[in-house]
Amino acid sequence: MMNKQFILSVLFVSAFGIFNFSFAQNETLLDKLEYFPDDATRSHYLQRSDDIEQLLNSLNPENNLEERIESFRVLISGFPLAAEFAAREYVTDESEEIALGSVRLLENALVMSDHSVSGSSSNSRMDFFHAKNEANVSALRLALTDDRASIRTSASQFLASISDRVSLDIISESTEEGVYDEGMAANLYSLAESYIGNEYLQEFLGNGDLIAQETAINYLGIFEEYQDQIRQSYFFNPDAESSLRRSAATVLSNFDSNFADYALLITTEENLDPEVFSTSISGYVNSLDDLNLLDRFSAESILSRIEQISTANPMFDNISNVAGSELESLGQRLESVVENR
Repeated sequence: MMNKQFILSVLFVSAFGIFNFSFAQNETLLDKLEYFPDDATRSHYLQRSDDIEQLLNSLNPENNLEERIESFRVLISGFPLAAEFAAREYVTDESEEIALGSVRLLENALVMSDHSVSGSSSNSRMDFFHAKNEANVSALRLALTDDRASIRTSASQFLASISDRVSLDIISESTEEGVYDEGMAANLYSLAESYIGNEYLQEFLGNGDLIAQETAINYLGIFEEYQDQIRQSYFFNPDAESSLRRSAATVLSNFDSNFADYALLITTEENLDPEVFSTSISGYVNSLDDLNLLDRFSAESILSRIEQISTANPMFDNISNVAGSELESLGQRLESVVENR
Protein backbone atom coordinates (compact mmCIF):
# COMPACT_ATOMS: atom_id res chain seq x y z
CA MET A 1 0.00 0.00 0.00
CA MET A 2 1.27 3.46 -0.92
CA ASN A 3 2.53 5.79 1.79
CA LYS A 4 -0.11 8.41 2.64
CA GLN A 5 2.30 11.34 2.34
CA PHE A 6 3.28 10.07 -1.09
CA ILE A 7 -0.39 9.86 -2.06
CA LEU A 8 -1.02 13.45 -1.01
CA SER A 9 2.14 14.74 -2.66
CA VAL A 10 1.21 13.05 -5.92
CA LEU A 11 -2.25 14.57 -5.66
CA PHE A 12 -0.72 17.93 -4.93
CA VAL A 13 1.87 17.87 -7.71
CA SER A 14 -0.78 16.75 -10.18
CA ALA A 15 -2.81 19.83 -9.35
CA PHE A 16 0.22 22.15 -9.60
CA GLY A 17 2.19 20.87 -12.54
CA ILE A 18 3.50 24.32 -13.42
CA PHE A 19 5.17 24.85 -10.05
CA ASN A 20 8.52 23.57 -8.88
CA PHE A 21 7.85 21.06 -6.10
CA SER A 22 11.31 19.84 -5.32
CA PHE A 23 11.39 19.49 -1.54
CA ALA A 24 14.25 20.93 0.47
CA GLN A 25 15.73 18.47 2.92
CA ASN A 26 13.88 19.86 5.95
CA GLU A 27 10.59 20.68 4.20
CA THR A 28 7.50 18.61 4.75
CA LEU A 29 4.31 18.20 2.77
CA LEU A 30 2.64 20.59 5.20
CA ASP A 31 5.05 23.34 4.10
CA LYS A 32 3.88 22.90 0.52
CA LEU A 33 0.18 22.93 1.28
CA GLU A 34 0.26 26.72 1.21
CA TYR A 35 -0.70 26.43 -2.44
CA PHE A 36 -4.07 24.90 -1.68
CA PRO A 37 -6.86 27.41 -2.36
CA ASP A 38 -7.76 27.95 1.31
CA ASP A 39 -6.96 26.88 4.86
CA ALA A 40 -10.12 24.81 5.24
CA THR A 41 -9.28 22.71 2.16
CA ARG A 42 -5.73 22.15 3.35
CA SER A 43 -6.86 21.10 6.82
CA HIS A 44 -9.61 18.84 5.45
CA TYR A 45 -7.23 16.88 3.24
CA LEU A 46 -4.60 16.48 5.91
CA GLN A 47 -7.07 15.26 8.52
CA ARG A 48 -8.60 12.72 6.15
CA SER A 49 -5.36 11.55 4.50
CA ASP A 50 -5.89 7.92 5.59
CA ASP A 51 -9.36 7.87 4.03
CA ILE A 52 -8.05 9.40 0.82
CA GLU A 53 -5.28 6.82 0.64
CA GLN A 54 -7.75 3.96 1.05
CA LEU A 55 -10.17 5.30 -1.54
CA LEU A 56 -7.47 5.89 -4.14
CA ASN A 57 -6.15 2.37 -3.65
CA SER A 58 -9.68 1.02 -4.03
CA LEU A 59 -9.75 2.43 -7.56
CA ASN A 60 -7.10 -0.04 -8.69
CA PRO A 61 -8.35 -1.82 -11.86
CA GLU A 62 -7.68 -5.17 -10.18
CA ASN A 63 -10.48 -4.51 -7.71
CA ASN A 64 -14.18 -5.24 -8.09
CA LEU A 65 -15.94 -2.79 -10.44
CA GLU A 66 -18.71 -2.01 -7.94
CA GLU A 67 -16.10 -1.24 -5.28
CA ARG A 68 -14.24 1.05 -7.67
CA ILE A 69 -17.41 2.93 -8.61
CA GLU A 70 -18.39 3.39 -4.96
CA SER A 71 -14.91 4.67 -4.12
CA PHE A 72 -15.17 7.19 -6.95
CA ARG A 73 -18.55 8.30 -5.65
CA VAL A 74 -17.18 8.90 -2.16
CA LEU A 75 -14.17 10.77 -3.51
CA ILE A 76 -16.38 13.03 -5.60
CA SER A 77 -18.64 13.91 -2.69
CA GLY A 78 -15.97 14.28 -0.02
CA PHE A 79 -12.62 14.92 -1.70
CA PRO A 80 -13.20 16.47 -5.16
CA LEU A 81 -9.55 17.38 -5.68
CA ALA A 82 -8.55 13.78 -5.06
CA ALA A 83 -11.34 12.65 -7.38
CA GLU A 84 -9.96 14.85 -10.16
CA PHE A 85 -6.48 13.45 -9.59
CA ALA A 86 -7.84 9.91 -9.92
CA ALA A 87 -9.98 10.78 -12.94
CA ARG A 88 -6.93 11.98 -14.86
CA GLU A 89 -5.46 8.50 -14.49
CA TYR A 90 -8.62 6.63 -15.48
CA VAL A 91 -9.94 8.51 -18.54
CA THR A 92 -8.86 5.52 -20.66
CA ASP A 93 -9.66 2.82 -18.10
CA GLU A 94 -10.63 -0.61 -19.42
CA SER A 95 -14.01 -0.20 -17.73
CA GLU A 96 -16.12 2.02 -19.96
CA GLU A 97 -18.16 3.10 -16.95
CA ILE A 98 -15.07 4.22 -15.02
CA ALA A 99 -13.54 5.88 -18.09
CA LEU A 100 -16.69 7.77 -19.05
CA GLY A 101 -17.27 8.80 -15.45
CA SER A 102 -13.70 10.11 -15.28
CA VAL A 103 -14.12 12.09 -18.49
CA ARG A 104 -17.35 13.69 -17.32
CA LEU A 105 -15.94 14.44 -13.88
CA LEU A 106 -13.05 16.37 -15.44
CA GLU A 107 -15.41 18.19 -17.78
CA ASN A 108 -17.62 19.25 -14.86
CA ALA A 109 -14.57 20.31 -12.86
CA LEU A 110 -13.42 22.54 -15.71
CA VAL A 111 -16.84 24.14 -15.99
CA MET A 112 -17.09 24.76 -12.25
CA SER A 113 -13.55 26.09 -11.97
CA ASP A 114 -14.66 29.31 -13.67
CA HIS A 115 -17.03 29.92 -10.77
CA SER A 116 -14.35 29.07 -8.23
CA VAL A 117 -11.90 31.62 -9.63
CA SER A 118 -14.47 34.32 -10.38
CA GLY A 119 -14.07 37.29 -8.08
CA SER A 120 -10.89 35.95 -6.51
CA SER A 121 -8.22 38.52 -5.71
CA SER A 122 -5.65 35.90 -4.74
CA ASN A 123 -2.99 35.17 -7.34
CA SER A 124 -2.14 31.88 -5.64
CA ARG A 125 -5.77 30.78 -5.86
CA MET A 126 -5.92 31.68 -9.54
CA ASP A 127 -2.61 29.90 -10.17
CA PHE A 128 -3.97 26.85 -8.38
CA PHE A 129 -7.01 26.56 -10.60
CA HIS A 130 -5.08 27.42 -13.75
CA ALA A 131 -2.61 24.60 -13.14
CA LYS A 132 -5.38 22.19 -12.16
CA ASN A 133 -7.34 23.03 -15.30
CA GLU A 134 -4.31 22.49 -17.50
CA ALA A 135 -3.81 19.05 -15.97
CA ASN A 136 -7.48 18.18 -16.52
CA VAL A 137 -7.46 19.32 -20.15
CA SER A 138 -4.29 17.34 -20.84
CA ALA A 139 -5.91 14.22 -19.42
CA LEU A 140 -9.07 14.71 -21.48
CA ARG A 141 -7.01 14.91 -24.66
CA LEU A 142 -5.98 11.30 -24.07
CA ALA A 143 -9.62 10.28 -24.51
CA LEU A 144 -9.90 11.85 -27.98
CA THR A 145 -8.56 8.75 -29.68
CA ASP A 146 -10.17 6.16 -27.40
CA ASP A 147 -11.61 3.19 -29.29
CA ARG A 148 -14.97 3.60 -27.53
CA ALA A 149 -17.32 6.11 -29.13
CA SER A 150 -18.97 7.19 -25.86
CA ILE A 151 -15.66 8.27 -24.33
CA ARG A 152 -14.31 9.80 -27.51
CA THR A 153 -17.52 11.71 -28.20
CA SER A 154 -17.88 13.18 -24.72
CA ALA A 155 -14.28 14.37 -24.56
CA SER A 156 -14.21 15.72 -28.12
CA GLN A 157 -17.45 17.68 -27.78
CA PHE A 158 -16.30 19.30 -24.56
CA LEU A 159 -12.78 20.14 -25.72
CA ALA A 160 -14.08 21.52 -29.01
CA SER A 161 -16.60 23.67 -27.15
CA ILE A 162 -13.79 25.32 -25.15
CA SER A 163 -11.88 25.90 -28.42
CA ASP A 164 -8.81 23.93 -27.38
CA ARG A 165 -6.56 24.12 -30.45
CA VAL A 166 -4.46 21.12 -29.45
CA SER A 167 -7.61 19.02 -29.29
CA LEU A 168 -8.88 20.34 -32.63
CA ASP A 169 -5.55 19.40 -34.20
CA ILE A 170 -5.86 15.91 -32.75
CA ILE A 171 -9.41 15.63 -34.10
CA SER A 172 -8.24 16.79 -37.54
CA GLU A 173 -5.41 14.27 -37.65
CA SER A 174 -7.66 11.51 -36.29
CA THR A 175 -10.27 12.27 -38.97
CA GLU A 176 -7.66 11.63 -41.66
CA GLU A 177 -6.93 8.32 -39.94
CA GLY A 178 -10.61 7.37 -39.83
CA VAL A 179 -11.14 7.70 -36.07
CA TYR A 180 -13.79 10.39 -36.67
CA ASP A 181 -15.98 10.56 -39.74
CA GLU A 182 -15.95 13.86 -41.58
CA GLY A 183 -19.48 14.81 -40.59
CA MET A 184 -18.66 14.34 -36.91
CA ALA A 185 -15.47 16.37 -37.27
CA ALA A 186 -17.33 19.24 -38.95
CA ASN A 187 -19.90 19.29 -36.15
CA LEU A 188 -17.10 19.41 -33.58
CA TYR A 189 -15.38 22.33 -35.33
CA SER A 190 -18.66 24.24 -35.33
CA LEU A 191 -18.75 24.02 -31.50
CA ALA A 192 -15.58 26.11 -31.16
CA GLU A 193 -15.41 29.88 -31.18
CA SER A 194 -15.82 30.95 -34.80
CA TYR A 195 -12.42 32.61 -35.08
CA ILE A 196 -10.85 29.23 -34.26
CA GLY A 197 -13.35 26.67 -35.53
CA ASN A 198 -13.71 28.30 -38.95
CA GLU A 199 -10.07 27.56 -39.72
CA TYR A 200 -10.81 23.85 -39.47
CA LEU A 201 -14.35 23.92 -40.87
CA GLN A 202 -13.36 25.62 -44.13
CA GLU A 203 -11.53 22.43 -45.11
CA PHE A 204 -14.96 20.97 -45.91
CA LEU A 205 -16.05 23.65 -48.38
CA GLY A 206 -15.90 21.68 -51.62
CA ASN A 207 -14.50 18.60 -49.87
CA GLY A 208 -15.65 15.82 -47.60
CA ASP A 209 -18.87 13.87 -47.21
CA LEU A 210 -22.28 15.47 -47.61
CA ILE A 211 -22.85 15.98 -43.88
CA ALA A 212 -19.47 17.70 -43.47
CA GLN A 213 -20.03 19.96 -46.47
CA GLU A 214 -23.57 20.83 -45.39
CA THR A 215 -22.34 21.73 -41.90
CA ALA A 216 -19.61 23.91 -43.39
CA ILE A 217 -22.09 25.69 -45.69
CA ASN A 218 -24.66 26.31 -42.95
CA TYR A 219 -22.10 27.55 -40.44
CA LEU A 220 -19.64 29.46 -42.63
CA GLY A 221 -22.33 30.98 -44.83
CA ILE A 222 -23.15 33.53 -42.17
CA PHE A 223 -19.67 35.04 -42.58
CA GLU A 224 -19.12 37.34 -45.53
CA GLU A 225 -15.58 36.11 -46.21
CA TYR A 226 -16.88 32.64 -47.10
CA GLN A 227 -19.98 33.60 -49.07
CA ASP A 228 -18.29 33.95 -52.47
CA GLN A 229 -16.78 30.47 -52.18
CA ILE A 230 -20.21 29.08 -51.25
CA ARG A 231 -21.81 30.87 -54.19
CA GLN A 232 -19.27 29.55 -56.69
CA SER A 233 -18.78 26.04 -55.29
CA TYR A 234 -22.45 25.31 -54.65
CA PHE A 235 -25.13 27.83 -55.56
CA PHE A 236 -23.97 28.48 -59.13
CA ASN A 237 -22.46 25.03 -59.64
CA PRO A 238 -24.85 22.76 -61.60
CA ASP A 239 -22.67 19.74 -60.77
CA ALA A 240 -22.97 20.20 -57.01
CA GLU A 241 -25.31 17.95 -55.04
CA SER A 242 -28.84 19.36 -54.98
CA SER A 243 -29.04 19.14 -51.19
CA LEU A 244 -25.88 21.24 -50.89
CA ARG A 245 -27.14 23.81 -53.42
CA ARG A 246 -30.34 24.05 -51.41
CA SER A 247 -28.34 24.62 -48.21
CA ALA A 248 -26.31 27.30 -49.98
CA ALA A 249 -29.48 29.03 -51.20
CA THR A 250 -30.93 28.99 -47.69
CA VAL A 251 -27.92 30.41 -45.89
CA LEU A 252 -27.13 32.99 -48.58
CA SER A 253 -30.72 34.22 -48.71
CA ASN A 254 -30.60 34.74 -44.94
CA PHE A 255 -27.15 36.29 -44.57
CA ASP A 256 -26.02 37.72 -47.92
CA SER A 257 -27.52 41.18 -48.30
CA ASN A 258 -26.94 40.98 -52.07
CA PHE A 259 -28.78 37.70 -52.58
CA ALA A 260 -31.67 39.36 -54.46
CA ASP A 261 -29.20 40.60 -57.08
CA TYR A 262 -28.28 37.12 -58.28
CA ALA A 263 -30.86 34.69 -56.90
CA LEU A 264 -32.80 34.39 -60.17
CA LEU A 265 -29.74 33.68 -62.31
CA ILE A 266 -29.96 29.94 -61.74
CA THR A 267 -33.73 29.67 -62.28
CA THR A 268 -33.32 29.31 -66.05
CA GLU A 269 -30.76 26.55 -65.64
CA GLU A 270 -31.71 23.50 -67.68
CA ASN A 271 -32.98 20.60 -65.57
CA LEU A 272 -32.66 22.59 -62.35
CA ASP A 273 -33.78 20.51 -59.37
CA PRO A 274 -37.22 21.80 -58.30
CA GLU A 275 -36.14 21.84 -54.64
CA VAL A 276 -33.19 24.08 -55.47
CA PHE A 277 -35.51 26.28 -57.50
CA SER A 278 -38.13 26.53 -54.76
CA THR A 279 -35.57 27.37 -52.10
CA SER A 280 -33.91 29.98 -54.31
CA ILE A 281 -37.13 31.68 -55.39
CA SER A 282 -38.42 31.68 -51.81
CA GLY A 283 -35.19 33.22 -50.61
CA TYR A 284 -35.43 35.82 -53.36
CA VAL A 285 -38.94 36.79 -52.25
CA ASN A 286 -37.80 37.03 -48.61
CA SER A 287 -34.89 39.25 -49.64
CA LEU A 288 -37.18 41.57 -51.60
CA ASP A 289 -39.54 41.75 -48.64
CA ASP A 290 -36.67 42.60 -46.27
CA LEU A 291 -35.68 45.42 -48.64
CA ASN A 292 -39.30 46.64 -48.86
CA LEU A 293 -39.26 45.91 -52.60
CA LEU A 294 -41.95 43.24 -52.67
CA ASP A 295 -44.98 44.91 -54.27
CA ARG A 296 -47.81 43.94 -56.58
CA PHE A 297 -45.74 44.23 -59.74
CA SER A 298 -42.77 42.20 -58.47
CA ALA A 299 -45.14 39.57 -57.06
CA GLU A 300 -46.91 39.22 -60.42
CA SER A 301 -43.55 38.91 -62.18
CA ILE A 302 -42.39 36.17 -59.82
CA LEU A 303 -45.66 34.25 -60.17
CA SER A 304 -45.27 34.41 -63.94
CA ARG A 305 -41.69 33.15 -63.73
CA ILE A 306 -42.70 30.23 -61.48
CA GLU A 307 -45.43 29.23 -63.93
CA GLN A 308 -43.11 29.53 -66.92
CA ILE A 309 -40.26 27.52 -65.45
CA SER A 310 -42.40 24.84 -63.84
CA THR A 311 -44.02 24.26 -67.25
CA ALA A 312 -40.81 24.26 -69.27
CA ASN A 313 -38.56 22.28 -66.93
CA PRO A 314 -39.17 18.51 -67.26
CA MET A 315 -37.85 18.02 -63.75
CA PHE A 316 -41.12 19.49 -62.46
CA ASP A 317 -43.06 16.52 -63.85
CA ASN A 318 -42.01 14.54 -60.79
CA ILE A 319 -41.75 17.35 -58.25
CA SER A 320 -41.16 16.30 -54.67
CA ASN A 321 -43.61 16.99 -51.88
CA VAL A 322 -41.06 19.35 -50.32
CA ALA A 323 -40.70 21.54 -53.40
CA GLY A 324 -44.39 21.29 -54.27
CA SER A 325 -45.48 22.38 -50.80
CA GLU A 326 -42.93 25.20 -50.70
CA LEU A 327 -44.01 26.55 -54.10
CA GLU A 328 -47.68 26.27 -53.21
CA SER A 329 -47.15 28.24 -50.02
CA LEU A 330 -45.06 30.81 -51.89
CA GLY A 331 -47.74 31.16 -54.55
CA GLN A 332 -50.39 31.88 -51.95
CA ARG A 333 -48.16 34.47 -50.34
CA LEU A 334 -47.50 36.21 -53.65
CA GLU A 335 -51.15 36.19 -54.63
CA SER A 336 -51.94 37.87 -51.33
CA VAL A 337 -49.40 40.57 -52.14
CA VAL A 338 -50.98 41.10 -55.55
CA GLU A 339 -54.41 41.51 -53.99
CA ASN A 340 -53.46 43.71 -51.05
CA ARG A 341 -50.54 45.91 -52.09
